[in-house]
Amino acid sequence: MLRFLDTQGISKSLMYRATGISNGMLDKPSGVSEKNVELFLNAYPDVRVKWLIIGEEPMLESEHQELQKLEEPAADYGAGGRVISVVSQNNDPCTLWYQ
Repeated sequence: MLRFLDTQGISKSLMYRATGISNGMLDKPSGVSEKNVELFLNAYPDVRVKWLIIGEEPMLESEHQELQKLEEPAADYGAGGRVISVVSQNNDPCTLWYQ
């Protein structure tokens, strides 16, 4: 959660107000509960559950959808496509097809 807040420029106090999560939850070792995760995801629906729970990149659903578009098979664009591997802006590997 802290990484999301940092990358989005959102303060802890703003997150607490937006989510209804108790002040100080992020500073407590046992503060992250199932209910707090639910409140956080309801307030910030673009955050991917897999990223929040297990750290699987990308962080945002919009980034995930963009990567999926890049990884569509070449057959969708016509026969004879070739594969190249590149790294996205957030250093995640992805595959591009070109003719």
